[in-house]
Amino acid sequence: MNEEKTIGNYKLKHLIGKGSISSVYLATDSNEQEIALKVMRESPFIENRVLEHILENAEVAIKMPAHPKITHILEFGKSDDAYFIAMTLIRGPGTLENLISQKYFDINSALLLSLDIAEALSHAHNSNIVHGDLKPGNVLINENNEAILNDFGSVTSGPSNSLKFGQSLIGTPKYMSPEQAKGMYISQSSDIYSFGVLLYEMLTYELPYRLDPGTNIQKMIKLITESTPIPPREFNKMISRDLSTLLLKLLAKDDEAKFETILQVSRELKLMIEQVDNTGPDSSNMWSKFKNLF
Repeated sequence: MNEEKTIGNYKLKHLIGKGSISSVYLATDSNEQEIALKVMRESPFIENRVLEHILENAEVAIKMPAHPKITHILEFGKSDDAYFIAMTLIRGPGTLENLISQKYFDINSALLLSLDIAEALSHAHNSNIVHGDLKPGNVLINENNEAILNDFGSVTSGPSNSLKFGQSLIGTPKYMSPEQAKGMYISQSSDIYSFGVLLYEMLTYELPYRLDPGTNIQKMIKLITESTPIPPREFNKMISRDLSTLLLKLLAKDDEAKFETILQVSRELKLMIEQVDNTGPDSSNMWSKFKNLF
């Protein structure tokens, strides 16, 4: 950015991230404190009602009590043609998406990070808030190698219909629960399913169903809603049978087979962490190599 630009009370410094409908900038507030500023603008592909809906969701999220594993929304609003959400700045080496793309996980570090995410989700669910767009790009890694749940712009308080923009659902299709992919009401159960897809990918570097290159959204929705997840041990023999059972329960479509709460998941993860054989790759070395990528 060649010249300093202001949105609301915030001065933009430089771009630090970009999503499908938004850009995130390092910015400073009126007290010269650095924050992260998510900026969205209406376009032929993004309707005004979608952006208004995101700000409505931010109004829900800003009321959530603070939690150390969740980015905090400071302010939201509209300035000229820009919709914005100001958030606490998380300093660290990148996102969970970066980590997965570089295949720098061992089972123990994947479980430890997933426990951070589960505890953050549990806090949100206890506040009657559903995240609605859980994916690796929405999980930040801080300087202490902890997972921080980010981007509550798609949240809902209580059951809610999935909103669409253009021909696409809001959210990220390959991480959606079956009910979310169908455009039905979503709930805490939807977050738990998305968490299952995320953890599956952390442990296998694959998705739980086979996607051919160029798979369109209709076929993707069909796979999510109708296909049986691939047993994770097909991709990673280091996954224990107990851990495989946990992953498949997270991805269950039958209500009776699902976890009822993310708190139950957290308890299971803690047991799994205790069971992990620590003779595998050294986690501290893994983090060191990851930081060197940035």
